[in-house]
Amino acid sequence: MNLRQHPLSAIFPALPDDELKALAADIKAHGLRSQIVLYKGEVLDGWHRYRACEMVGVKPRTIDYNGSDPKSFVKSANWHRRHLTASQRGFAEVQLSEWAPEGRPKTTGPFGPVKSTAAMADEAQVGINTIKRAKEVQVNGSETLKEAVKEGVIAIDKAAEIAKLPKEKQAKAMAEPTKKKAKPAKQGDDWKAKYDALLEDYNALKENRDDLADELKTCEAIRTGAEAVEMQKLRAEVKHCTRRRDELMASAHEMRKECTRWQERAKKAGWRPNK
Repeated sequence: MNLRQHPLSAIFPALPDDELKALAADIKAHGLRSQIVLYKGEVLDGWHRYRACEMVGVKPRTIDYNGSDPKSFVKSANWHRRHLTASQRGFAEVQLSEWAPEGRPKTTGPFGPVKSTAAMADEAQVGINTIKRAKEVQVNGSETLKEAVKEGVIAIDKAAEIAKLPKEKQAKAMAEPTKKKAKPAKQGDDWKAKYDALLEDYNALKENRDDLADELKTCEAIRTGAEAVEMQKLRAEVKHCTRRRDELMASAHEMRKECTRWQERAKKAGWRPNK
């Protein structure tokens, strides 16, 4: 079996080599637990399971996707399974939103119209600026730059700046460290120099605010997600079990004391325990 990865699946980052090897070892020891999902002959979900099976010589089990929205299926399968950064989520959302089946326009079809920037930001739980930067990278970035963003090697703000360069210069710019802009010198009462310095400080603070807003949305999504709700339920159960354990231990302690008291009274009455 020689399968290819579906473009929708390829939107999400690859599994690190050490984790892929660990997955392969687990499949070799216990077999393939979850079937690999195919769509039009390509791997829609389970690409890393497929690669792991190949590594250890296990025949993969496959099933065809019979739903009507492969885009939502892939997103559901990967969005919360992976620990994606805000940059990765924003870039993945842009790529998912622009995907359309071959032969159909990207603005119409059974998978809905292309979303607005605000809608994509809300869907990805990131700031609007993150989506705007992701679009810049998607439109003008080289394949190497896009891959770096997808894999979390480079943040979307830096990638968007690099994407403004000609593609032949982007690889060199990726290797250069981020340079901080020098503030204009403040000379006496030169209001223009002061204004420029304050404006640059304002823009830097605004960018930091946007980044913090992205992180806040991420934390909020984690706090209110299904995993968090389940964790709260488990904590309540643990608290209940702990309280019940303490009650039973206290009751057992009292019973031991009462038993000892009755044994002492029985001994005084002539009772002797069997040896």
